[in-house]
Amino acid sequence: LMNTLCIEGHKYNIRVNSLHPGFTVTPMVDGAVDQFSAQDAERINREIAIGYMAEPIDQAYGILFLASDESRYMTGTELVSLPLKLREEIVMGRVQDKVCLITGGTAGIGYSAAELMCREGGKVAITDLRPKEGEAAAQTLRDQGYSAIFIEQDVTSESRWAEVIAAVV
Repeated sequence: LMNTLCIEGHKYNIRVNSLHPGFTVTPMVDGAVDQFSAQDAERINREIAIGYMAEPIDQAYGILFLASDESRYMTGTELVSLPLKLREEIVMGRVQDKVCLITGGTAGIGYSAAELMCREGGKVAITDLRPKEGEAAAQTLRDQGYSAIFIEQDVTSESRWAEVIAAVV
C-alpha cells in the first residue's frame, strides 16, 4: 500500500511515510495493560530500551518530523517508534501551511499528531472509520483556532485513498 501511495502521491508532490510505534500509552494499550500483573508491567518496561512506555506526543513528534521540510528527501520511510520525551517548545511552524493527512486521527497517537501538526501551522485532515469521533476531533481543533477537517475513510480501500487525496489536494 505504501509503495502505491508513494507512486500516486509523487504526481502531486506528496511524500508518503509511516510511523510504526512501539509500546505507547493509549486507551487501546491501557485496556491490555490493566490485565497485566505489576510484575508483568515492570518486565515490559525493562524490555523497552529506554525503560518506559511512550506517550502519544512522543510518537507525534516522529510524525511531525516526517511531515516537515527537515525530511524533505524522505518518502516511503518507515519510522520505527520515537519514544524519547522531547520538549514541546522546540520549533514552531515546521509544517506551516502544509496539508497533513492523519489516518486514525480521532484518538491516541493519531489525535496527538493532528494536534501537534496544527500547533506547528499545518492544515489537518483527519481520517478514520468513526465519523462521530472524527467530526468531534476536527471540531475540537477548529474550536482552538486551527484548520482541521474530517474525512471518513477505510485505509484498506485503495479507491477511497484516491478520493481522500483528491479531497485534500
